[in-house]
Amino acid sequence: MATAAVAPYSDAWREHYAKSRYLEFLSADDLQTRYIDLLDNVLAFASDGRPHLGGLSADTGWTRRVADVWVEVDLRNLGRGWLKAVELRVLDRPYANVKRAIEAWRDHHLAPDRAIIKYGLRKHMTDLVERGRLRLTPASNYDDPSLNPAIRDAELEFSIHFPPGTRLKIEMEPGSKAFHDIPGIEGLITHTNRCENYYVFCASASFDPRAFDDFGYDACVLIHDWQRLIELINVQQVPARTVSAGAIVYLDPYMPHRAAPLVQLMKHLRYEYQREWRIFWTDPLPPPPLQAYFVELGNLRSFCELIML
Repeated sequence: MATAAVAPYSDAWREHYAKSRYLEFLSADDLQTRYIDLLDNVLAFASDGRPHLGGLSADTGWTRRVADVWVEVDLRNLGRGWLKAVELRVLDRPYANVKRAIEAWRDHHLAPDRAIIKYGLRKHMTDLVERGRLRLTPASNYDDPSLNPAIRDAELEFSIHFPPGTRLKIEMEPGSKAFHDIPGIEGLITHTNRCENYYVFCASASFDPRAFDDFGYDACVLIHDWQRLIELINVQQVPARTVSAGAIVYLDPYMPHRAAPLVQLMKHLRYEYQREWRIFWTDPLPPPPLQAYFVELGNLRSFCELIML
């Protein structure tokens, strides 16, 4: 017999989480950071640019993670005031360009699975449309403390955290299927997947009016056909052996995944609202250290549209 789904925020869900408190080992500061990360993924804006947390009522994977935070806050006796204070930190941010962005986008349409958005500074986005000038950025460049939090990320690695008490086994000989427990493991266990440096061109699969404030940009390009863009790129001399493209998969670092994607397509759940879509080049020539590389594809106005605030 099938088991009925457990609704987030319900007493049954609270009991479910209490049996496996995977957030119990987080400090209060880390718990607050996680709540902010989750709220960013349910944040929305009214037509007049005012932010709201209407997404809290939706039954999504992230909403269930919000419910877990609420239970953990209760179990620590932090109180509803603690949650409210964190929510206000998100809602009270200065979203100065959101209303203008909504108005600028009003008559545009993004075709699912075909169109993408490239955000940037007006000068660079104008060059993209008129000259087809693309910057291929070494992924390592994004791990830069001078970048704002919405852009900065350690693109060459992704870490998964296992709670204290997790049992790990090791296969004594490859292929033997004879496993033995690893003794003496205490505290939080972190497993990190890493990859070599690569080139990347970042875009988004959706239009989000807060992107201009988050990234500090004042323009974007609506690329109506990403496949055509890649066709033009493929005839260029690019210093890498392999080119790939696809949507980013957003993972919860406290929820281990058996079938994880390539590191180049993994990102922390805090960035999920950005709906990133990217082209990336691996096996670079020459090998690292890499420098930014530019290609020019010619005028792209036939399938690209410049939008400015």
